[in-house]
Amino acid sequence: MSNRWVVLALVLAFSFMVGCGDTTVSGHRKASETAGDAFGDTGGQDREDLTPPDVVSLTCGDGQLDPGEECDNGPANSDTEVGACRTSCQRARCGDKVVDLGEECDDGSLNVDGIPDACRPNCRRARCGDATVDTGEQCDDGPNNSNLTRDACRMDCTNARCGDGLIDSNEDCEGTLMANATCESVGMTAGLLSCQPDCSFNKSLCTGCGNGTAEGIGPADPGYEECDGTDLRQQGCEALSYAWGTLRCQSSCTFDRSSCHTDPAVCGNSVTEDTEICDGTDVGTFTCTTLGAGFNGGTLGCLPDCTNVDISSCFTCGNGVLEPGEVCDDGNQVDDLTCAGDCQRLCVPGLSACNGDTSLYCDFDNLGNLYVATEYCDPFQGSTCDVAGRCDGVCSLSSLGHSYIGCDYYPTITNNELLTAPADFAVTVANTGLVTANVLVTRGGATVTTTVVASNDIAVLRLPWIYELKSARTLLLSGGAYRVRSDQPVTVYQYNPLDYVAGGQYTYTNDASLLLPTNTWGTDFFISADNNWIGYPGFYAITAQQDGTTIVTTPSATGWATTPGYGIGGNGTGSAALNAGDVLHVADAGGDLTGTRITSNKPIQVIGGHTCTNVPDGITACDHMEESMPPLSAVGTTYLVTSPLINASTTKAMLVRIIATEAGTLLTYDPPVGGAPSSLANVGDWVELPQSAQDFLLTADKKVLIAQYMLGLEAGGGTGDPAMTLAVPIQQYRSSYLFHAPTNYEANYVNITAPTGSTVDLDGVAVSNFVAIGSSGYSVAKVLLNNIGNHSVTGNQGAGIEVYGYGQWTSYWYPGGLDLNDL
Repeated sequence: MSNRWVVLALVLAFSFMVGCGDTTVSGHRKASETAGDAFGDTGGQDREDLTPPDVVSLTCGDGQLDPGEECDNGPANSDTEVGACRTSCQRARCGDKVVDLGEECDDGSLNVDGIPDACRPNCRRARCGDATVDTGEQCDDGPNNSNLTRDACRMDCTNARCGDGLIDSNEDCEGTLMANATCESVGMTAGLLSCQPDCSFNKSLCTGCGNGTAEGIGPADPGYEECDGTDLRQQGCEALSYAWGTLRCQSSCTFDRSSCHTDPAVCGNSVTEDTEICDGTDVGTFTCTTLGAGFNGGTLGCLPDCTNVDISSCFTCGNGVLEPGEVCDDGNQVDDLTCAGDCQRLCVPGLSACNGDTSLYCDFDNLGNLYVATEYCDPFQGSTCDVAGRCDGVCSLSSLGHSYIGCDYYPTITNNELLTAPADFAVTVANTGLVTANVLVTRGGATVTTTVVASNDIAVLRLPWIYELKSARTLLLSGGAYRVRSDQPVTVYQYNPLDYVAGGQYTYTNDASLLLPTNTWGTDFFISADNNWIGYPGFYAITAQQDGTTIVTTPSATGWATTPGYGIGGNGTGSAALNAGDVLHVADAGGDLTGTRITSNKPIQVIGGHTCTNVPDGITACDHMEESMPPLSAVGTTYLVTSPLINASTTKAMLVRIIATEAGTLLTYDPPVGGAPSSLANVGDWVELPQSAQDFLLTADKKVLIAQYMLGLEAGGGTGDPAMTLAVPIQQYRSSYLFHAPTNYEANYVNITAPTGSTVDLDGVAVSNFVAIGSSGYSVAKVLLNNIGNHSVTGNQGAGIEVYGYGQWTSYWYPGGLDLNDL
């Protein structure tokens, strides 16, 4: 026995003597321990003195073959060398990820059966016969592959096929193998049946129908056939006295005349006939893309003479050339904000991108057409362009939606030339939110004022008169509008003027407007104004938000007399170009601008009104009127029209105008309104209903705009002078409102309209004095407001509100709020 095995035996014996507490690995002491440790020595003796001279390491890789090891070549152990002892002291074998001698492949744990082209568990490459269809194989059924079995996968892993020496299920025959078939067994009368190269019967040497040869010379011959297969005896439709067509042979070997025509072919009937290549929309199976001419889109047509296809509407999308049939072509076929990948849309909905502080995004205009819209991510409003390419923050378009609450407004002074008292033009900014709002007022590039509006508070901003507009007839004033921006959603009203007493005198001529935020502006409007009164005009004022804004005016039947200038003719027609903040103020010259239509290429604000007028004519006193017009997209068909209170229990008559936006508009009223028409004939036509205090529901079959006018003081009631408001479509009602009523008027009221039986709270208190409006299913409550400025209305269903108030010899009236969704 070698010294090595003697030492091993001693170590094992001592191990049994030491007992519990001794640390071993697989029955052996760790290689790091010394012989002194084996004897339990803790007395500090030099351990090297107690180590037997021949003790060696008992681990894999020490070059010695220990129990449990298959090999050990010490430092020559390798997991990558072919045939080497592995670092686990195991011999090289299949599955160790090394292609050793006798192996074709070895992917270790990835060796598997059943996966195409994988190395197999026996370290053999994938091959025909391994029951897996590998690359280059058509089939592989393993041991079931056979060259002798019908329909089987063949031994070379190809599918059964014609020419493989077996008659498979889809074959009649195979070479000389006929399966005992004869001419007689396949329905022929006699002859020699053979096999064709495609393994179907060749009946050409058989006699009888079906052999492809029309037999017999004349009809009297036995077995005579008119035709057989493609053998038509050189006959055609024309030879059989037809005008044109295609003669075919039936399986009975008689002519098939169903495609022969007695009438001549007609080019232009959208049916390809006779020698026509195509006809109208009938171009057969051809398309622009299958012509092989390089087109990848478009509509293939037919030339007028039916001699060839018409490629004039075919195009090659992505070549950078705008061709017929393309909406755009930006030189690629990628969906982006310059053109859709199919060249059929200017952009793809949902796409957006940042260009500095501006968001570019694909959107639909009011007509449903796609265009690339822009939104400025205003740093003042705390907005940035995010990673998705859209503006973020509470003032972004995606956050604001479409209502009277917004962050960007353009107060615009309109003609009020009879105002002589030193009263101020002003706006009120009502913050009914929970966060303090920072407000910036500018005109052009200059700051006018700034303020801070606390939560549930208002700020009154008195702004300098712009005298060119205060006395304007027709005028285009560059930078004529103020701009009010906030970093929180707010509501803005403008007062022309604010106070009805100033400098110790009454102003006599006041009105107010609910301004609409820029995110709700539109490109199509109808005007409500009033007729010229002793030389004082009605008007409309257009304000632009963007440079390069072009407006076009189309007068109604009463709007033809206009003070000309700045692109607007004396007949009311015209166009003008505006930049951001510009104001076009247009005045009548003796007519009534009501029903005039304003369109634009970019969003605009439109205010309609009158310098100072009597309502009705002959009833004093005159008063200024103005109101923001909603875009046509937000105008509706169903309205509740209610008269104003003049004290807590008394209503006053009103005038109502209904303005048609489409021809042939039908009108119904609930309850009926005496003297009211049932229709309006033309676009822009309008009717003024007889003055009445009656509340009613108006329903139209097409969109209409409804204006309501307060009557002058002498019409009765002892208070109020003319003011104008716009009725709100029921479709734009809201379930909650936060609105402002000025605290410097003698009395303020709100008319609340809501479904009968619904619950409505005003300033947190339930409203109980609702009165039904006919059989409409709606009711109205007319309530005197507490003089607290800001107010709220909430309900369990949609409701509408109109706010109005009185001072001495003056009044105001405006919608308290509304949604401005597209209808």
